[in-house]
Formats: sequence, structure tokens, C-alpha cells
Amino acid sequence: MVVLDQCTTHPYVPFSPENEVLTKPNLQVIIGFGYAIIMSFLPETLPRLVIAKAASKAQEVDPQEEAILRSKVNVMKELRFVTTMTFKIMFTEPIVLLLGIYNGFAYGILFLYLDGVYDVFAVNNGLS
Repeated sequence: MVVLDQCTTHPYVPFSPENEVLTKPNLQVIIGFGYAIIMSFLPETLPRLVIAKAASKAQEVDPQEEAILRSKVNVMKELRFVTTMTFKIMFTEPIVLLLGIYNGFAYGILFLYLDGVYDVFAVNNGLS
């Protein structure tokens, strides 16, 4: 199927090398989304869960596996560990700190832009 482009007179052929719809970056994004969807349906692979599931199915249980099978998770201890590790990594790794600052700056600029769009178009120009 050949369609003429509205701006020029050269024919537009879908899925041709000249077509910029499926360029390499776009194709990589499609593949990435497909991979993420497939990975979301895979079972959990945390060692604690995998060992506990295997130990509950086995005839003989290793003493270390039995300890994991019967262990209770202290939520406050886990929360404290996650929080302290987050800040430890943030302040000891310069690239993480710089990327966090950059991310905050980018989101701040985006917020200021989107917050001002309504004022500019609705209030100043009288548009709805």
C-alpha cells in the first residue's frame, strides 16, 4: 500500500527503511515493554521464599532451611534496614546523589511548567 505524504509528493511506504516509525530506539522501547510484561508474570525469586517453598515440599529438611522456613519477619527491623540503607547509599555514592538531585530538578521544572499552563491559557488568555 502506497500513500502520498501530505507535505511532499514522494510516496510513503509503511515499514520501509525510510519510515521513521520503527526506528531502533522505538523498537527497543517495544521490546523493553514486552520483556517487562513477561517478567511481571514470573514467580517471585527471593531466596527466603524459594528456600521456604522447596523445604516445605522436601521429605528431609536441612537445619538451615528449617530455620528459614520457621523464621518470622520483623517488619520494623526490615523497614529500619531499608531506610538506613537508602540513605547510606544516597550519601556514600556520588552518582546516586547527583542523579537524585538531577531527578528532583527535572521534576521541579516539569511541575512548574504544568502548573503554569492553566494560568497562561485560562486566566491570561480567557480560554477554557
